[in-house]
Amino acid sequence: MLDFLGQFISLFPPALIPLVILAIILLFAAPLGYFAFNFLAIQKLFEELSKIFQDIFKLIIPKKWDSAKTLIWLSVFSWVMSLPTRSYVQNFIAFCGWLFLIPGIHWLMYEEKKIKESLTIEKIFFAPWITGALICFFLFATPEDLPAIMVVSWPIISAIIAASPKFIKSGPAFQVPKPSVRQDLIIMVLFNLLLSCWIQLCYSTQVWLAQYPSVQADSLTNSSFVVKTQSTEIADFQGFDILMQAETELKESLQGQSWSQVERWLLNFDDRIRDLNEQIIDRLPAKAENAYWQVEGRVLAGEYNVELFAVWKGPSSNNLGYHLARTCQIVQVGPTDSGITSPVGSIALNTAQVGTAKVSCDSITGPTQGQPNMAK
Repeated sequence: MLDFLGQFISLFPPALIPLVILAIILLFAAPLGYFAFNFLAIQKLFEELSKIFQDIFKLIIPKKWDSAKTLIWLSVFSWVMSLPTRSYVQNFIAFCGWLFLIPGIHWLMYEEKKIKESLTIEKIFFAPWITGALICFFLFATPEDLPAIMVVSWPIISAIIAASPKFIKSGPAFQVPKPSVRQDLIIMVLFNLLLSCWIQLCYSTQVWLAQYPSVQADSLTNSSFVVKTQSTEIADFQGFDILMQAETELKESLQGQSWSQVERWLLNFDDRIRDLNEQIIDRLPAKAENAYWQVEGRVLAGEYNVELFAVWKGPSSNNLGYHLARTCQIVQVGPTDSGITSPVGSIALNTAQVGTAKVSCDSITGPTQGQPNMAK
């Protein structure tokens, strides 16, 4: 090997021999240096990861048994143990997990200084409201639903949690708060009661609008607690469906009838419109607001125009409700070419078609505030 290396070096001029020797040394030393560099980098990486894991363990592992972290780990252990079980056993173990978690979280927010500082804004400590939210979720939530009572009771339960320490002194023993503290407690309790009332009002308003969607057609500009965020199209009102159904009923009653039958029908128009009202309301989807809708109408002067109204008599901003209107024309249809060449057939067909009625309706207008003018 040395002989081969000597012969290889002798091929170069003497002035280049030092450079050739340096190149050979670097050629063999580079992989070793690269490996050493990688080893040091990996070692540094593991050291950093070790420090990170040590910090994490210091953060989550309790320093003593009687601590908030112990309760939290007991809740985690309870939930893990509940996974392989079924039925009431699983529910009982999960129930125990909640009993460990809620006081553990509450204790941790008071025990850890950094957490307590981050949850304090303008001298108001928000930990009781977090604990109250956990308690409400535990008491009322289900896998399928988050009921309204859970959100409504949250401010009240949170206020009780926030006020309780003021009535307990070391011992423990009951104490009456100082006068300066009582004022803050009264303000806090009243504020939370007001918040619960507003939340309940929000849920109640949603229920009312679901039962009485036509209320949204009214002007809500003077409302203190309802804000209309988008414009409502006329087709969204139930009165629109009522007038569409009224057109269908009118056509079923008059379309294709002889003109004498149409005149008799219009002669008793008040009775007919009451029957029409009952038929339409019965066919509407079952909603609480149906009792506040009424179909009214009048026969206009001339031959023969009928104006139909869908009248809202429920709660409104002006105590007069509102209405939607639609005008329908009833015209007499003359003989038409039947295409039948037989004289007998043509006479029979034309006799049946002479004087029959055709009903057509204009577009729906409204909503218009107030009751319709029924003067003919």
